[in-house]
Amino acid sequence: MTQRDREYKGLILVFFFLSGACGLIYEVVWTRLLTLVIGNTVFSVTTVLTAFMAGLAIGSYGAGRLMTRSFHPVKVYGILEGGIGLYCLLIPGLLQLVIPLYQLIYNELTTSFYLFSLLRFSICSLILLIPTALMGATLPVLSKYFVDQFPHLGWSIGKIYSLNTFGAALGSALSGFILLPYLGMRSTIYLAAFINLAIATAVILLARRSPPALAPSPLLPPKSLPRAGVKAKTKAQLVGPKPLPYILAEIAVWSLAASGFASMTYQVAWTRVLSLAIGSSHYAFTLILTAFITGLALGSLFLARYLDKRADLLGLFGQLQLAIGFAALLLIPLFQQLSIFIVKVLQNYGQSFYLLQGIEFSFIFLLILIPTFLIGITFPLITKIYTQSLEKVTPSIGRVYAINTLGSILGAFCGGFILIPWLGLQKTIIAAALMNILPGLLIILINPGYYSLGKAVRLGFGLILTPLLLWYTPQWNRYILNSGPYIYYQIYQPIPGNNAIGVKDVMESQGNILYHKEGVSATVSVYERAIDRALTLQINGKVDASTRHRDMPTQILTAHLPLLFHPHPAQVLLIGLGSGLTLGSIEQYPVKEIDTVEISPEVVEAARFFQNFTHNALADPRLNLIIGDGRNHLLLREKRYDVIISEPSNLWIAGMGSLFSRDYYTLVKKRLNDNGLICQWVQAYNLSARSFRSLLKTFSQAFPYSSLWEISTGGDYLLIGSQQALKIDLPRLEHSLAQAKVQADLARIGKANMYNILGIFVMDGTEAALYAHDAPIHTDNNNLIEYRASQDLYRPIQTDKLLEGLAPHRKPILPLIHNWGADREGREKALRGVYQARLYIANGIRAMLAGQGNLALQELKKGLSLNPMDAEAGYALTDLALSWGEEHLAKGMPDEAIALYKSILELQPDLAEVYYLLADAFFAKGWRQEAAQAYQQALRLNPNLAPTK
Repeated sequence: MTQRDREYKGLILVFFFLSGACGLIYEVVWTRLLTLVIGNTVFSVTTVLTAFMAGLAIGSYGAGRLMTRSFHPVKVYGILEGGIGLYCLLIPGLLQLVIPLYQLIYNELTTSFYLFSLLRFSICSLILLIPTALMGATLPVLSKYFVDQFPHLGWSIGKIYSLNTFGAALGSALSGFILLPYLGMRSTIYLAAFINLAIATAVILLARRSPPALAPSPLLPPKSLPRAGVKAKTKAQLVGPKPLPYILAEIAVWSLAASGFASMTYQVAWTRVLSLAIGSSHYAFTLILTAFITGLALGSLFLARYLDKRADLLGLFGQLQLAIGFAALLLIPLFQQLSIFIVKVLQNYGQSFYLLQGIEFSFIFLLILIPTFLIGITFPLITKIYTQSLEKVTPSIGRVYAINTLGSILGAFCGGFILIPWLGLQKTIIAAALMNILPGLLIILINPGYYSLGKAVRLGFGLILTPLLLWYTPQWNRYILNSGPYIYYQIYQPIPGNNAIGVKDVMESQGNILYHKEGVSATVSVYERAIDRALTLQINGKVDASTRHRDMPTQILTAHLPLLFHPHPAQVLLIGLGSGLTLGSIEQYPVKEIDTVEISPEVVEAARFFQNFTHNALADPRLNLIIGDGRNHLLLREKRYDVIISEPSNLWIAGMGSLFSRDYYTLVKKRLNDNGLICQWVQAYNLSARSFRSLLKTFSQAFPYSSLWEISTGGDYLLIGSQQALKIDLPRLEHSLAQAKVQADLARIGKANMYNILGIFVMDGTEAALYAHDAPIHTDNNNLIEYRASQDLYRPIQTDKLLEGLAPHRKPILPLIHNWGADREGREKALRGVYQARLYIANGIRAMLAGQGNLALQELKKGLSLNPMDAEAGYALTDLALSWGEEHLAKGMPDEAIALYKSILELQPDLAEVYYLLADAFFAKGWRQEAAQAYQQALRLNPNLAPTK
């Protein structure tokens, strides 16, 4: 080989590395684009992934057979790259073309799940087949160029495979952390397509100067084709291992399919269990995927060089399969420890987002390195085993790659849809490990390269170690895995010494698990809290709903506000079931039909535990429960509603951004009747002021008439929007509130009074436009708030500054009143009173968050003097007692803490939690009798409080 040949090959390797990066970028972006059309359910995501991998398999197999002809491989590779780049530019437009077809399928065939799924897969395949087939063809094509000596086949294939895989790892990291957050989907596609086209141009020009691949030879390069610059070698040095009998080679290659099945099952299960520790954000999934792919690439690169030195490759493959399975089993106890470890990491580095990402990536990478490293060598190894001669390199690679991909497709499907719901996460990992171990034992048994003693030793080792590992692998602790350390790590802050045992104890003492299901899309649990016996619904460790006094107002008012303001609500759509509290409140009105869309069937099961709080909502005959994606329902079901209530999860969770975007609200407008209302829940906690303003600006620009309502100051807010001006009719509002069911439901949260409901108004759309004038719009393309919210979660967020910016824009609700009814003067005075009370309470909460305890107490006192029925003031006083009083006790100042608690109880004497804290303070002073009395009073106010000292 001349120096110029080496330079050409080096350039092509660089191009193939970049091609791998583009391929992964496309996979990430296409998945997001397609799920906006076919839905963001696990079935939809897996459909896209399956169609993608099926295209790779078809392309690989087809290219393997095609390249047995005398084509110039470099030129063909350039054409493939050009085809990928050109077609990928067309995909966004093609998606728009298939929407009418998908609407027809959705409306006509949703009753037949299997037929609907088949047609959905067909649509994805039609769109992705051409580019993915072209991608899959690149490896077999280039193998013809790079593999010029059969004895070096293992290293040649391992080298190009590993570089392409390293490129995929880079593509995963770039798309997740830079391209999508900063360029958006469209620009990311254009950039990747430009790289493909640039590669195509360079490679085609290079092909004119680069010689075609050397002519193939059965085992030896013929003497007529010596490689330039290489000294002659003996036949013994050049001849590879003796070819295996056909049946053994077939068993080996189909064992690779089992290995591919296991590998994808690992990826699915590991992603699920790791997300319980580091969260379900877009960045968390990027870290896991990048770590997994990097391990594969390293294994292929570092181990492939040894393949050409081994004679018994079949035996090596069998041993590798055992090693992969054993490594996966040994990892199982470590996953649980990650939840404890991440607490310490977050407590030390939780305020630096990118440093935290680096630490989490390092730990995940090291955790799964051994099995992924070993998995990475299996493809080059089986290719070396299966290929009989140089002339069969490309068809062999094509077939091996296709069969491996087929196993991966089955693993992705069965792992997510069958094994995890049926066996749970831990047993799914065990099942995947057995998919490595059992074929490994079979390979060792049939391997002709082992003598009887060697075979017996290896089989005995495997047969003894496997049941030992299965027997001694501890069961995961559900309390630890579902503790949500990625978001609740601060709960463990006060633990003395902050050691792992203390953290574990606190995780286990949070309550009793009443329901736990590792389902298709999420791990769902229902807890009974130890401190107050409230029920909480937790999804992947994060509380999404509860019966706590502070959470109930949000869930209940999300239903009542739009239904009270709409003159005649008949058709209602609820997106997100949660605990069912919002649904139960909707059912207190005489609506005709309620469509409720919930993405997780496990959430529906969990909601049954809340039936005593939801008026047994799931049994209402007006309910039409749909398991699916709420946005997809709006896109495809051409039905109009009077009220649409959108109650998704937190913005930082992957996929949630699509339920807050301008494009989403455009869909909502199409599905609302002329006088219809949308009620959108939004969060302000763990969110920067700029992100919050973006939410308001996006909503207020979509709906010409909008308003902001405050459930909890600096916490939960509601946005109400419509195409027509909101005209509040006070007599009609009073009539609705007088209905027994409505009044009883609102009485649970202290909002049965008309003035307390109207008092939570913050501003209308005009004022919102002024408040958020400098904020960017959130769209499907930029998805900026989802990315930013994931970062806000681990940055110092000053909610007091958000409230400070909001304060000048707070306005009374008076301009929205259309019909005052009797005694306008008295009603206007009452509304101004609750508005002023709300200002004081908001200022008090802002002062408390800023650490100004005395000012907070003064402002809250003023607010309560104007509106003693404001429940949020009581919550704020409890928070003040908790934070400021605990600080006094920590400093050894129980007298100051007691004085604070007493002053708070003078303002609101029904705060059970404050009596509970007062009992602790008395106990710290040694006043046991007073402590007992205070605790008894706390129990009289709330019998569910946990026992004190």
